[in-house]
Amino acid sequence: MAEEEPSMSKMPPWIIGVSVIAVVIIALLLFFSQKPFKCIKSNEGFSCGFVSEQNWAKEKYIGYFYDWDEKKNTYCSSETVDLEFSEDEVSLRARTSGNVKDRDGRLIDRSWIHRGYKHGNNLAIAYVTEAKPTTGNGVYYLIQTNGDYAGFWIGVDWPSGKTIRCPYLLTKTEKRGSETCEERWPYVFSSATACTEVVFQ
Repeated sequence: MAEEEPSMSKMPPWIIGVSVIAVVIIALLLFFSQKPFKCIKSNEGFSCGFVSEQNWAKEKYIGYFYDWDEKKNTYCSSETVDLEFSEDEVSLRARTSGNVKDRDGRLIDRSWIHRGYKHGNNLAIAYVTEAKPTTGNGVYYLIQTNGDYAGFWIGVDWPSGKTIRCPYLLTKTEKRGSETCEERWPYVFSSATACTEVVFQ
């Protein structure tokens, strides 16, 4: 019995040539394209194509904020904020890191992840502790003024578990030397804007 010829040898040469050229073109498009190629399954079936991903403009800020310790003493602390604005000028995301006090009053490193929105000169940002298990979450609402973003944060204080509201400033300018937050930004930090516990009766 004679062996069957491979199916490729039965195909016309021009079909083989076109197939090879098509594969090469697709490979080159995938290699040189700045957009990722994805296939998505939906109710209508499979669809494949190049997908546009959001571009994020990164900026580094410093966040200054009132916090309070286990004895309810207010102090001004700071954190580094790596903020990313989306090309749609609405979405934003960020990661912050800084020191907070634990149950024994010791300063410990903490990191948070953020998601939020920019609307005109206002920022609305939600955050949660990055490390698991989560120890706190909250929101910032900030209004741009003189290049800074000033406003309040409200969230769950750790380790007390209480919900508090405190002033917050997002800026690219570090406070100088030993000057206090009250001296540098009196319109944000003062006795009139001290931390308060949020209680719903």
